Amino acid sequence: LDNVRSACSVGCGTGNDAVGLLALLATVSGGRDCPSSLDRMVLLDYAIDKWADTVISYLAGSDPLVGCDDDGLVGSFEMGNCDVTESLLGSKQNPIARKLLGLDGSISNNSRECDRAVPRCDLYLISYLLSETRGRWEEFMKELVDLSPEGTLFYFAEPSDGPLRRLKELFYDDSDAALDFIVLRPNNVWIGMKR
Repeated sequence: LDNVRSACSVGCGTGNDAVGLLALLATVSGGRDCPSSLDRMVLLDYAIDKWADTVISYLAGSDPLVGCDDDGLVGSFEMGNCDVTESLLGSKQNPIARKLLGLDGSISNNSRECDRAVPRCDLYLISYLLSETRGRWEEFMKELVDLSPEGTLFYFAEPSDGPLRRLKELFYDDSDAALDFIVLRPNNVWIGMKR
């Protein structure tokens, strides 16, 4: 976690994953002046407009769980709409997500490829999203993992292991989008690192 300076919660809902990460960072810091703080937190959700007020109140430091000092744990929060059932690069549904992730370079309509821009997050938090979208997440996740630099972390938590097994099929052996996984059982939590 010492190398994580920016995080993105994909399918953030009310921001529970982000709050959990910030609580972990506050705990790790041991009450010091938040040396484990983040420079940036990106929150993406299909229905972010419905969640925005709740998310802002949690993450703006008003929640004692994440409060560490007067400045809080995060330098900046950014929120935007994101539809993981559509292509990250080629869909007209995800321009805000592309911009927040630093992928707003030119996009070819034929190849659905972006400039070799690199997503600007060190850690992606993804919970229950794979189950909720019933397999329609594959193209989005393959693009996100493929563009991410070596060492990027991906946290996946799901109510069942079916979507997680599919993740392994997609990413474990694929040389362009390969992830090494640590599996935490029985909670169906998988942590992947881009290799």
